[in-house]
Amino acid sequence: MPIPLGKKLANPASLAVCHRSVPGFILLDMPRRLRNWSYKNVIDFLRQNGFRFDQELGGSHESWVKHGVNGEADRRVEVNFTHGSYPVLTLKTMIRQSGIDPKEWVKWAGS
Repeated sequence: MPIPLGKKLANPASLAVCHRSVPGFILLDMPRRLRNWSYKNVIDFLRQNGFRFDQELGGSHESWVKHGVNGEADRRVEVNFTHGSYPVLTLKTMIRQSGIDPKEWVKWAGS
């Protein structure tokens, strides 16, 4: 509902308190889906799905592999270490490389 012209708004200090508290509740109830995945989240998910650390690729990049029935590397995922969370497109690249259905990633994030 629009605010009528000439009407004074409530005390800005009280709005700031409400504003700061509301996003916290929203974030608790929202599924994470493909946002806010940390390095630890990604490697935990990969480990639970049969991937193992393979080698350092230089800089902050690592190779994680899943071996097939013949013992050779079946899938290879390049993971770069970060202190923050991965951008969605970077995570989508790792999902594609892993060969795991994106719905499984989202399901794991919600658990």
